[in-house]
Amino acid sequence: MLRPFDSRWKLFLPAALTILLMAALFAWSDYRGYQERSLITARAEVSRFELALSRRLEYVIQDVLFLASSEQLTGVLDSNSPLARDAVAESWVRFSGIKRVYDQIRWIDETGMERIRVNYDARGAHVVPEQALQNKKGRYYFDDTVRLAARQVGMSPLDLNIEHGQIELPRKPMIRIGTPVFDSMGNRRGILIINYLANNLLDLLEQEGQNAWLVNSDGFWLKGNEPEDEWGFMYQKPELRMGVRHPHAWEHISSEDSGH
Repeated sequence: MLRPFDSRWKLFLPAALTILLMAALFAWSDYRGYQERSLITARAEVSRFELALSRRLEYVIQDVLFLASSEQLTGVLDSNSPLARDAVAESWVRFSGIKRVYDQIRWIDETGMERIRVNYDARGAHVVPEQALQNKKGRYYFDDTVRLAARQVGMSPLDLNIEHGQIELPRKPMIRIGTPVFDSMGNRRGILIINYLANNLLDLLEQEGQNAWLVNSDGFWLKGNEPEDEWGFMYQKPELRMGVRHPHAWEHISSEDSGH
């Protein structure tokens, strides 16, 4: 009695395997297509961010060189008179108020002491009074920039702003871009440095609902899924690194110039 059933099953089995194989091929094709579309989208987003980043930083570099080479500042470097400093400070207030992306514009003299400082915050652009100026000798961005040649520009890593030895709250991601300054006799008189509010860059990663990470060369998150995962290197938390959370991915990323 089983013989007719066996016969039908033998006929059905090859057809069923063919259908299952075709279904698997279609599913794999869809998956590969999804992978390719996702990769194209990811590459486009990375390219968009790289272009926006390079353009914005280029504008900041141009502003640094423009301010550093102004005759008004050279006059201050020659005379260091209070009236000349006040005139430069007021011109920087106007400049900062127009730009609205520079947390600080400073002349720091060759000893590391801030001589002119204009801050931009919720009140707008304003001059920091002389008694509130600080000595920045020993801070890496001063020590590195003051040694540069004329018209060379130094750029700091992206990190958080520090005031009076403490991380400023709420957090202020910063990129510091500076150049040495010289008086009319060619004497080195410190640096001009701009603190660029890097939230303007990090916000690019959130456009159009993209879920993107930004990590530094050591694998610390600068922009991640959770705010508490970010800036681990500023808080001496080595566990907040991509190499700890995702070691295989980080090993591949850190060993290649580009890829996916």
